[in-house]
Amino acid sequence: SLQKRKYDDAILFLKNLLKNNLKNSGIPKGLEKDFITGVKIISANKVSNKSIKEAVANIAVTDETIFH
Repeated sequence: SLQKRKYDDAILFLKNLLKNNLKNSGIPKGLEKDFITGVKIISANKVSNKSIKEAVANIAVTDETIFH
């Protein structure tokens, strides 16, 4: 059955996760401060650099990951 979700927008979900639920996100405790101060969520359709758009597209449609 279909379930009603609190978020249907990935950007809103990630912003809420990083702002309000970072401790429950799976991010290691030692990196939490770095995520709070250094991570910015940017929609791919707002990126104007072609190589960045291609990298984001590759991550979105393959098994590649951002964090190695």
